[in-house]
Amino acid sequence: MTALSKDLNLNKIRNVLYKTSTEGVIVIGSEGLILTANPSLLKMFGYSKDELTGQLVEKIVTGIDISNVDNDKEKVMSNKTVTARHKTGREFEVEVSYNHFTSEKQQMIMLHVNDLGNKGPAFERLKIEKETAEMYLNIAGTLFIVLDQNQNVKWANREAYNVIGCSEDKMIGRNWFENYIPGSHQVESKEHFEGLVKGNVVTTRNYQSPMINCEGEERQILWHHSRLMSGDGQISGALISGVDITERKQVEEELIHLNAELEDRVRERTHALEESQKLYRKIANNFPNGIIGVLDRDLKYIYADGLELHRPGVNDQEMIGSSFLDRVDPEERKGIRAKLLPVFMGTNVSFEMIVKNGVHMIHAVGLKDMEGHIDRILFVTQNITRQKQAELDILNSLEKERHLNDMKSRFVSMASHEFRTPLTTILNSTSLLSKLLNMPRDEVRLFKQVERIKSAVQQLGNILNDFLSLEKLEEGKEKLNHVRFNIKEFSTEVAEEMTEISIKKQRVVHQHRGGQLFTGDMQMIRNICHNLITNSMKYSPEGSDITFKTQLTRNNLIITIKDHGIGIPREEQGHLFDRFFRASNALNHEGTGLGLNIVKKYVEKANGTIRFESEQGKGTTFMVSLPMITLDKKKLAKVEKHEENSTH
Repeated sequence: MTALSKDLNLNKIRNVLYKTSTEGVIVIGSEGLILTANPSLLKMFGYSKDELTGQLVEKIVTGIDISNVDNDKEKVMSNKTVTARHKTGREFEVEVSYNHFTSEKQQMIMLHVNDLGNKGPAFERLKIEKETAEMYLNIAGTLFIVLDQNQNVKWANREAYNVIGCSEDKMIGRNWFENYIPGSHQVESKEHFEGLVKGNVVTTRNYQSPMINCEGEERQILWHHSRLMSGDGQISGALISGVDITERKQVEEELIHLNAELEDRVRERTHALEESQKLYRKIANNFPNGIIGVLDRDLKYIYADGLELHRPGVNDQEMIGSSFLDRVDPEERKGIRAKLLPVFMGTNVSFEMIVKNGVHMIHAVGLKDMEGHIDRILFVTQNITRQKQAELDILNSLEKERHLNDMKSRFVSMASHEFRTPLTTILNSTSLLSKLLNMPRDEVRLFKQVERIKSAVQQLGNILNDFLSLEKLEEGKEKLNHVRFNIKEFSTEVAEEMTEISIKKQRVVHQHRGGQLFTGDMQMIRNICHNLITNSMKYSPEGSDITFKTQLTRNNLIITIKDHGIGIPREEQGHLFDRFFRASNALNHEGTGLGLNIVKKYVEKANGTIRFESEQGKGTTFMVSLPMITLDKKKLAKVEKHEENSTH
């Protein structure tokens, strides 16, 4: 083959190949062997040039008879569709044209090969456009169905399959009208189709017709038919497009029904309004505590009457022609106008309005003219000042009653719980003591039970003290006894007392800054400190320190008590000083919910202030500020004498 190739006029062959480079080209010798091939053919069959050179042409193309190349020139010039075979083994159809030529006195054949399944870039574009069009048709919300001239289904998009409820293999080839259109509508639908396939019309107007899906359900469809033409200009069938309007028709029917009901209601209300207008006219002259009037479109009085007009300074004749808005506060006129104007649109309105002599309730309805248009407003104003005050009084009374009931309920609940625990302790310890007295003496156990009884009695005493303090404060019986005393020594004593009575082995750490002599009610300050420190101990861990700071400035005593206990939930801090209030995370601890309420009342009685900072799980800090009391000369002399006697 190498020697044969050298004898060929290769330049001539290359020129021919390049001229026909858009299609596959093979040069074959008289023995049927491939001498060369152009790039287009190599790409078409998936081979390299070396893989094909010297191979029989039947390797890639079958059905070519080249046995008489030298004698039968007519045969080699004909076109023929034959089967080709790709390198991968895939078979496909190609169109082969024969071209005979002589080189160096040797007969050869040039085969021009075109892939019938690939017509080049134009074919690819057409294929892509076709696939894109089918994609758009499939995602459209419209049914698209192609029928041939015999009314059979040739193609349908995805929406059509979904609505009809049939698969492609069940629909294709079936007569459309006989299988999917109800008998009562087949004649009309076929007439539309016949008009298209006979050439009478190109498209049909939109028309509504039912369709029966594969489940036997009837759907309402809005149809449109278009004629389809074949490539040779002949009518090939029709494209039926449709939109499923079943749900829309149902909604329309419901709207018609609702509109009918609404019209009936409007007629009923109009009749009632007319009757009401007659009634208003009858009672207008004696309408109590108000005015019945009529306003025009400019909101000016046409008519006014009622007992409210008979009060001094009001004249019904002067009101006629004046604006209703003149009786309204200038800042409210724009809002009142906006409330009245909808009446001219048929809307009845009611609202309250503040005027010089109190609060009036306004009711306004439209009055129709002979043509049924609303051109006036019939309105009723009634002075409801007394009623509003009565309502407010009732609401306040109800609120107080509700608050009192809540307090009673919380008191009963708290008292039953707080009294039961120490009483149970006393009862159990007393019972145990009676047994221990009849047994060999165990001083430790006896002492323990006595201490439990003392603690329970003290707890009951604290509860009763809280109740008594609260009662005295609320009834104003708690009198302040102002004395001058050493606040540092006093606070140190309080810290030591509270440390001694701590049942959790807690320590109260006291710090003092500033001066030492303070004038105020010593017992009240002791109660404030005891309550706040007791709270800190109650909600702090065992063995922890409670910080107790006092600072005396020129005008105030500042008390700060800080713990590292459970803290107060943020959302509940606003109720901390309420009577009987206990935070949700403190319910497992003993307490009446009165301590902080009492502290606040003490502070307020002394004209002081109290505030706090708290974070749940990290502790709470209370800060109390009490003003220094200035004693008059008589009281000051008495205090100084008492101090002198105490010193001696």
